[in-house]
Amino acid sequence: MPSDLTDAEWEILAPLLPPDLFPPMTTVQHYFYRWSAMGVWKSISHALLLMAREAAGREASPSAGVFASIRQTLPWLRHVFADGGYVGDKLCIALTKIGTWTLEIIKRSDAAKGFKLLPRRWVVE
Repeated sequence: MPSDLTDAEWEILAPLLPPDLFPPMTTVQHYFYRWSAMGVWKSISHALLLMAREAAGREASPSAGVFASIRQTLPWLRHVFADGGYVGDKLCIALTKIGTWTLEIIKRSDAAKGFKLLPRRWVVE
């Protein structure tokens, strides 16, 4: 079956795939759906994320994120950076419903005029 992956990319991906050969398309489709239901693709994605982070010199497991609905995709996240629009109890209450979190509000200075780059405003680590 043709592929647009390089040999180097296949070397990374191959050990993460179940060791079956690829048969006709309908069978491949069956396995795709089966592996999706079993969480194989999420496991592969997670493993590749950790490898990419380590290759970039970062800690393998991220520990902070921007609040969106990433909790299900990245269940290990525990620290949320949010902009000043999330000040108040509403976000804190929402977070407590889905786990234990720490929340850090990144606020722009009241004296700032125009665009101002804020540290840690939209970060996923």
